[in-house]
Amino acid sequence: MSARVQPNSPTDHIDDIVWQVFDAWSYGVGDLVLGTNPVSSETDAVAKIEAALFDLLATFQLEDTLPNCVLSHIDIQAEVEERSVFLTGCIRWRVRALSSPEADRQKHGYTAYLIANAL
Repeated sequence: MSARVQPNSPTDHIDDIVWQVFDAWSYGVGDLVLGTNPVSSETDAVAKIEAALFDLLATFQLEDTLPNCVLSHIDIQAEVEERSVFLTGCIRWRVRALSSPEADRQKHGYTAYLIANAL
């Protein structure tokens, strides 16, 4: 069994979001995906949340293990990705799935169906 952690803050406050992740992890929850729905659709706000989640994963060396995603409009995600390549978790994981050797894809559970539908 796995679970998604979905930290949300009514003001997109980074500390609130990070502490919600720590709270979930303290209960052993959040090993499937780390995702949040930002209140703001401003590119700067989404970029700050993406950076905070990536920093959290990198601090615990989980950036290659646990996917993260800030669920904003695809145009906003593209702008954030242009600023900081591979910062956005959704894009980082899609590229990893596509560029991995077949044995690696199978090890991580990437099926042809999953990869085709992730694009």
